[in-house]
Amino acid sequence: RLREGEQELRDILDAMPVGIALTDGTTIEYINVNFSERFGYSLDEIPTDEQWFLLAYPDPAYREKLIAAWKSEMDRARQDGSPIKPFEVDITCKNGEIRHAIANTQLIAGRIVVLLTDITEREQLRNELIKMQKLESIGVLAGGIAHDFNNILTGITGNLSYAQVLLEP
Repeated sequence: RLREGEQELRDILDAMPVGIALTDGTTIEYINVNFSERFGYSLDEIPTDEQWFLLAYPDPAYREKLIAAWKSEMDRARQDGSPIKPFEVDITCKNGEIRHAIANTQLIAGRIVVLLTDITEREQLRNELIKMQKLESIGVLAGGIAHDFNNILTGITGNLSYAQVLLEP
């Protein structure tokens, strides 16, 4: 029954649309299918938290900043039981692609559960929407300028026509 329950739980975790990693703070015990598919790493390639941080965050300055902030939040949560704030992170995948994700961390029964929600596509769509809004604004501005210019030209051509009527050919 215990094995069946464990397998059922793994099946549920594998069906989740987010990357899930379970660690004891040193060794990564489990990653779900979405985690492997999204970021390209298998459990054999990232057996420890340290190895994960080295591969996922190759820039040493970024990695150190992220680790320091994460550990600070973990220590605070362990002391006062408060929730760990989510972090926005840029993860380098196995294929070299950079994915933007939100990392939610939970302390559960002495273990650390990390949920990585990939928001790369959402960010790209948002950026495209912003570009479209900027182009639309430029179009409205250009239309307004053209209208104003047309009003000036109408006045000029009207006065030229009037002058032609008053003058001898």
